[in-house]
Amino acid sequence: MTRRRLPPPSRRLALLACAALLCAGPGCAWTTKNQGPWHGRPTLRPETTRDELVRHINEQAARTAGWQCRTLTVQMPGAPADASGLIAVEYPRRLRLKAKAMMIPVADVGSNADRVWCWVNPKVGGPGPETLTCKHASFDAVRCAAENSGGMQIPFDPDWLMEVLGVVPLDPRAVSLQKSPNDGPIWHLVSHRTDASGRRVLRVIDVDREHGQILAHELRDAATGAPLARAELQDHRRCLGAEVVLPHTIILSWPSVGLAGMTLRLKDIEVNPRNLPDDLWSLPGGQQVRHLDDGGRITTAAAVRSQDR
Repeated sequence: MTRRRLPPPSRRLALLACAALLCAGPGCAWTTKNQGPWHGRPTLRPETTRDELVRHINEQAARTAGWQCRTLTVQMPGAPADASGLIAVEYPRRLRLKAKAMMIPVADVGSNADRVWCWVNPKVGGPGPETLTCKHASFDAVRCAAENSGGMQIPFDPDWLMEVLGVVPLDPRAVSLQKSPNDGPIWHLVSHRTDASGRRVLRVIDVDREHGQILAHELRDAATGAPLARAELQDHRRCLGAEVVLPHTIILSWPSVGLAGMTLRLKDIEVNPRNLPDDLWSLPGGQQVRHLDDGGRITTAAAVRSQDR
């Protein structure tokens, strides 16, 4: 059997940063009840419609405008040590992750209303000293160009991640409901999109048919069925004071690049935090910025902030 070629170190580290961003959902304090998706009284009926299921899921998203976790742990097979850090998310496009391993900064990635960015420490295999950035409107084109040329890219889809992270509602008109035959325990919400390269991407959301909790997100190549990315959501807990049940353990994989089995653990998470600083959603200072959607032009983070005002 031919062994799948692993991505280069810089790509693996960037995907590690991406993985931390896929920690789908705000966490909560431990309770003795409702710690798993199969616990408690069912809330859905076998005849539940697509619109009813999406409305049930969106009710949880509506209660979670944002969250932050300062005690994130990322476990990756073969890594010399776990990575730790903080992550924050706020509707509709605000993300921030800072991670380090063995006290060495590893990554700083995020998104705001205007753009998305990614920095991976070159001392641990990053592609260069600059923070890579592009505007949201250019993201698909930048990613496709990087895939075709083998050049630098930002390895996570920010809009998809905002849905995975549990703060963006689903559009019932964009998905179809596929119920499992023979009353199986999992239902599927399915949608399609076409990226900038013309590739059709199939998105599948696995949902617990009794409780309406999301158990997995997956992206597939619609033409071949090949999996592109997957996030499995486990350790669901009822959040104190927030009236939502959300996952605290995430298992991530990117089969298209041979990366699998990454585990993310969340604790001590604050749901709907107040007074988060504005600079939390700004590009990191201290290094230059490379604009992937402007021919690789290099500026400073201060110049980007001035441009985006």
